[in-house]
Amino acid sequence: SAAVDQPEKTNLNGCNILVAEDNALNRTILCSLLASEGMTYVEVADGEAAVKAYLDAPEKTFHCVLMDMRMPKLDGIRATAQIRESGKSDACAIPIIGVSANGFADDIRKAKQAGLSEYTTKPIDKNRLMAVMRALIQ
Repeated sequence: SAAVDQPEKTNLNGCNILVAEDNALNRTILCSLLASEGMTYVEVADGEAAVKAYLDAPEKTFHCVLMDMRMPKLDGIRATAQIRESGKSDACAIPIIGVSANGFADDIRKAKQAGLSEYTTKPIDKNRLMAVMRALIQ
């Protein structure tokens, strides 16, 4: 069968994702993609709220963060850096995937320096996003 030929993939069903995205429509699209794969999620609308949601949650609450790069109050790069520097036990290990309409090399480099695990561009390509999440979520 076809299933035999495919390498073992991380099952995303049951994963809990922190979604930081200031655009309500984009947030709805992202969350419906996650739900269609059996994931749960917490939605926030800016970088400050993303950092707060991460810090306030018990350790290892979230399997992954989807971080919009351009948000009010705190952009995705600074929010990522604050999570990475927070000192929580999973702060360095949690996958943080940047989501941006802007795929410029310089922005990607800055984001990776801040601690982004990976980067995807909008409009969201579901197959690419799921592949990235499967590769990063252990």
